[in-house]
Amino acid sequence: AEHSSGEVLVFMDTDFNHDPAMIPQLIKFLEYYDVVIGSRFVMRGGMEDRVRYVFSFIYNLGLRLLFGTRVWDNLSGFFAIYRSRLFELDLDRIFYGYGDYFIRLLMVGWRRGWRMLEIPVFYRLRQRGHSKTQFLATFIQYTWAIVKLRLSFGLGRMQ
Repeated sequence: AEHSSGEVLVFMDTDFNHDPAMIPQLIKFLEYYDVVIGSRFVMRGGMEDRVRYVFSFIYNLGLRLLFGTRVWDNLSGFFAIYRSRLFELDLDRIFYGYGDYFIRLLMVGWRRGWRMLEIPVFYRLRQRGHSKTQFLATFIQYTWAIVKLRLSFGLGRMQ
């Protein structure tokens, strides 16, 4: 992100799990929102891998309950944001680890009152390369990141 020069930044997986054809839609809605998220869990969103879809949905539901947010896909990582909005944050405290950065970004943005919109996207099976993600290791890593984040926000009601 530091080396970007555009006014709008779009984050996506490079294995084409995220469909680049959705980028114009993400950018279009930035006129009204601070961050626009490509979501598998809003109407007309989805995923070819049904098992991963179910596990991801349950995990995201837990995140919604734990943090009290309205975002359905806290693990998406496919989003558009204004560069100026992103650089309001301490990026070193957010962008580390694997995909858990997106959870931290959303929670910090949510605490700052960012307006967030989820638009439907459909995750196809990986088009390039092989997944290096190991389910159990990723589950543990994300869960640990969530515990640390929740403790940093305090144990009381989030909003």
